[in-house]
Amino acid sequence: MHSMLRARFGRDQDGEWEQYITPEVGRSVHVSCVESTNQSEMVQAIALSRESLNLRSGPLLAAVLFDNAEGQNLITLLLT
Repeated sequence: MHSMLRARFGRDQDGEWEQYITPEVGRSVHVSCVESTNQSEMVQAIALSRESLNLRSGPLLAAVLFDNAEGQNLITLLLT
């Protein structure tokens, strides 16, 4: 996994932003698959993925794969 996907950000004692790279891979990317192309379900899935993003504890990237019955796919990527 690319080190920037494992990056975390926080403030130091002086309130300045700092970056560090965590060895933890498990919380680096949030991936979900939704078997629907219903617009309200898609909006809800994107909102839930957006809520999972966190600069301090990860993940910084979320991906939602929408798969419909006709075999058409759409992927949405969210970055914080």
